[in-house]
Amino acid sequence: MCPALNSGPLDSGFGPARPVTQDRTALRTWTYPQKWNHHQNPQGSRARYQPQAQCAFAIMPGSAPGHLSPAAKEGHAPSPGFTSISFSKLRVELLASTFGLWVGRAADPCEQGNRSCVTPRPCPVPPASLPRHPQNGPPQAFKTSMPSSPAGQRHRVSTMQLNFSSLQALVTGAGKGIGRDTVKALHALGAKVIAVSRTNTDLVSLSKECPGIETVCVDLGDWEATERALGNVGPVDLLVNNAAVVIKQPFLEVTKEALDRTLSVNLRSVFQVSQIVARGLIARGAPGSIVNISSQASQRALTNHSVYCSTKGAMDMLTKAMALELGPHKIRVNAVNPTVVMTPMGQTNWSNPQKAKTMLDRIPLGKFAEVENVVDIILFLLSDRSSMTTGSTVPVDGGFLAS
Repeated sequence: MCPALNSGPLDSGFGPARPVTQDRTALRTWTYPQKWNHHQNPQGSRARYQPQAQCAFAIMPGSAPGHLSPAAKEGHAPSPGFTSISFSKLRVELLASTFGLWVGRAADPCEQGNRSCVTPRPCPVPPASLPRHPQNGPPQAFKTSMPSSPAGQRHRVSTMQLNFSSLQALVTGAGKGIGRDTVKALHALGAKVIAVSRTNTDLVSLSKECPGIETVCVDLGDWEATERALGNVGPVDLLVNNAAVVIKQPFLEVTKEALDRTLSVNLRSVFQVSQIVARGLIARGAPGSIVNISSQASQRALTNHSVYCSTKGAMDMLTKAMALELGPHKIRVNAVNPTVVMTPMGQTNWSNPQKAKTMLDRIPLGKFAEVENVVDIILFLLSDRSSMTTGSTVPVDGGFLAS
């Protein structure tokens, strides 16, 4: 049995019944097959329903929230905001105030007496032009092509289809781990890369992997040497401050040497290199992006890491301060806060299963990050895809900071 659409009152499921407009041309009816869970109706509103059988219902264009359409003046106005309407065979949940629509099931002909029934037409498969509900797939405008190659599926660089071919990037701490993979990813995406490391052998091997990159061997903990090495560096559009050291000591045993060394590399060098790059961008009137590699340790204390945690906490606040002051010059500044990352050093330091378990138990996803997980976020923040993102600290921690 199908519901009827007629001139009698509608069975809305809440409040007094509302009359159907006499002008039937203003009404649209269709049926929803049981197998559908979500669909965007032709009027543009998204409804969620759990149909138990095919059931026709009507949509009547409404006016602004709190105002009655001519067809509903004898009833009650729909409540502004989220409206939930219960039916015997259909439940529709609608943002009435957003879309200005009133949804109801036409009353059953048996309830209304001997009246004519408007035969509902089957609802066709949604046309391709209509975006599906996010649960059934992203809107067409947000779809990106996925390469069919295993490498493209594995690495989101290909998915995002980034291109840095007209830009020059500077990466510190480029000899190993996250910095090294960032250089390789930027080089593969067309950027001209300046790789900075204090270990010359690492730079030599990196140059062989990425022909054409420029290398600078300098200890960023030395202010004067850094100024000589990078003070006249060419125009730089993108900067990744990745260089860092970790010297583990109990708080009561922290030495001046360890404190000075950690502060100079992890924090002071970020000030110095960022100043060099930002001044060049401002002088050229060019936009830019800076990404600081922080840590989950900036927001969670770790035993024997008091100095390291302090420098990363300071880096997070420095990121926000830089974003505030450099934003007017169209320079964005963000930080990435990874958990333990499976670099060669990370694999060595966390190879003990018992030690690893203490950390993994605090990570909802139950695993450590891979280097490419961090590199993907760095590339996103460097790109125009994040053009409205600045002053942010982005965790890549499997939910550690949420636990």
